[in-house]
Amino acid sequence: MKRLCVLLMMASLFGCATEVAYEGPRQPTGQTALIVGASRVNAGLPMAPILRKVDDRVLSWQSSSVAVLPGQHALLVDCVMGASTIRYHLIVIAEQGHRYVLVPESGAGNHACTSVKIEDRN
Repeated sequence: MKRLCVLLMMASLFGCATEVAYEGPRQPTGQTALIVGASRVNAGLPMAPILRKVDDRVLSWQSSSVAVLPGQHALLVDCVMGASTIRYHLIVIAEQGHRYVLVPESGAGNHACTSVKIEDRN
């Protein structure tokens, strides 16, 4: 049981990485925007928006969030609910210093993910 707890804690730590989706040196957080989805490790949650790609950059499996420069960005998001996965293409116009959270929504009966919204949580 102790080993299982340690493995779960390690998995949750590795599933929280923030990836940088721009070239050049790392910018201060006030000059970038953060886009937050769910970690692939936590995809077993009732419903999880997994951020797969930003513009042309495929994100690593450890990433649950990505730092981007201000401007328009194309997102590829897998909404996982149970054994069902639905893929969404979204556009976000990111502003520096803002934090954007992917929020999944389900339809009647909670049988499938019907959409993913982007909430600006500045």
